[in-house]
Amino acid sequence: MNNQLKSIEKIMELKERHFNESQVQYQLAMDYFEDVGQRLFSILKAKEQIETKLNSSMKTRVKAFELVNTHEQLERLKQQENELQAKVHQARVNLNDKEEKRTKAHFEFKKLEKVKERRVMDIKQRLKSEENQQLDEISVQQYVRLNG
Repeated sequence: MNNQLKSIEKIMELKERHFNESQVQYQLAMDYFEDVGQRLFSILKAKEQIETKLNSSMKTRVKAFELVNTHEQLERLKQQENELQAKVHQARVNLNDKEEKRTKAHFEFKKLEKVKERRVMDIKQRLKSEENQQLDEISVQQYVRLNG
């Protein structure tokens, strides 16, 4: 019976290690997702500022080279925005995958934990039953010796 518990505990250690590794992978994916999202936010904010500046300057006289320069900046930012949107999407997919693996690993660990609890309860009940049986035998022997 102890061998069963030892086997379950070894498997539990393995599952717990797997869960901890998946937790680390999930956190790394979360950090990357947040980093890429923050970079995308910064790009969008810079783009918005340039567009606002362009709109206000269009109401006054604008030099052609300033217009061309602003247009080039906007195009660069749009290109960076598109690249970062793709990275954010991929990071979100990766994050969801890591979360799913983490959840599955946690479920597997908890399932084994329940199995171990049931086995321990079974062992305790069996030992209690054996103890009661031995006490009954001792009582019978004492009775027979005294009344016998």
